[in-house]
Amino acid sequence: MDDLKKEKLRTCFLIVGCVLGLYVLFKFVFPVILPFVFAFLFALLLSPFVRFLHRKLHIKRSIGTAIMMLVFLVLLFTLGNWLLSKLLEQLRNFIHNFQYYEELVFEKLYVIGENVEGLLHLDKGSVSESIIGCLQLVYKEIQAGSMVSALMDNSVSVFKWIVGAIAVIIVVFITAFLISKDWENLKKSAGASIFSQEIKMLGEKLSCVGSAYVKTQFLLMMITTIICVAGFTIQGNPYSLLLGVIIGILDALPLIGAGLFFVPWILAELLMGKYFFAMGLAIIYLLCYFVREFLEPKLMGQHVGVSSLEMIIAMFLGLELFGISGLFLGPLGYILLKELLRKS
Repeated sequence: MDDLKKEKLRTCFLIVGCVLGLYVLFKFVFPVILPFVFAFLFALLLSPFVRFLHRKLHIKRSIGTAIMMLVFLVLLFTLGNWLLSKLLEQLRNFIHNFQYYEELVFEKLYVIGENVEGLLHLDKGSVSESIIGCLQLVYKEIQAGSMVSALMDNSVSVFKWIVGAIAVIIVVFITAFLISKDWENLKKSAGASIFSQEIKMLGEKLSCVGSAYVKTQFLLMMITTIICVAGFTIQGNPYSLLLGVIIGILDALPLIGAGLFFVPWILAELLMGKYFFAMGLAIIYLLCYFVREFLEPKLMGQHVGVSSLEMIIAMFLGLELFGISGLFLGPLGYILLKELLRKS
């Protein structure tokens, strides 16, 4: 076997070995250390501000870290409190006007049913009565308590999930504080390790992909929110700001997205014969969709140094292999694979 064939075979084995190693790492090891990864990224986010306080204002890193974490929490709780107050206000209004909205829903459903009957040339009342019958059946189930009992049966698992999530958040904040406080010492310890090059490479790539992902999602969330708020305001919706913020957050969730909100709304407006309003909603949705589809791989690629095509493929494979987290792990794994092959 000549040297070229040996080199090709060696490269193939190396690629397969690296891919399998990264798969095992991301599939089984990464979920266990995920809170500490979040803590590292959070500490990395705070690091420039803590460094400024330490070097320019001569504040100790521990105090500077505590100050920046407190500022972050204040901003987070202020925004959360504003959103929660708006949601509760709308919920109170909805409960207060429940009977009106109930009558409005039935009225709209009758209109939808009549339009469907006209389009499909069905007997008058056949679709409307079926829809209303289904709703009445749901009401009976609620009144019978079956849905309530089902929720009560799952309340223990939901409570455990909430407790677990709170515990993870506490661990992330404590670990981030300790990492940020001892940042310089940790860098020295990592530099003195026999795995210093590997730790440096992993840390650089993780911070690069992590910061790029956070920046990209935040920017896309802001753009989506602005598009929705502007579109709803033009349509005269009194809840344009609240709806825009909610859709902006939903759009950042891969398995949910803005389509979960827009598509049923557009279909309902079309069935009610409000074609102009439905077209306006469709334009807002398509703008949000194409902005994300175009900008997400482009922004991620610019930050991590890979092409948009490579980023799309990496994100798709990551999503297929690891679920939602694969949108982050896919690009990270691809960059690590390229780096390992380059060094080898």
